[in-house]
Amino acid sequence: MKNLPEIPLDPNLRFVSFDIEKMYSNIPTDDLIKIIKSMSLEQSHNEKLINELINIAHTILEQNYFNFQNSFYVQKTGLAMGAHTS
Repeated sequence: MKNLPEIPLDPNLRFVSFDIEKMYSNIPTDDLIKIIKSMSLEQSHNEKLINELINIAHTILEQNYFNFQNSFYVQKTGLAMGAHTS
């Protein structure tokens, strides 16, 4: 792979854009429940509080939607960086 300065400038070149899947960062949620439980146990929280925290996390993850151009969408993987839920 060449560095950008090594690419010859050709006046006939055109700008090209490619669609890249999962280009924008997101926060993975796969292990979130395990992390919440582990951290809660380390801090010696009682079982009732741990279960409430896990239920809240499930609710937030299930309601992970966003609005774009007057349409609502559900984000199926992760939490978007900078979203209200992250």
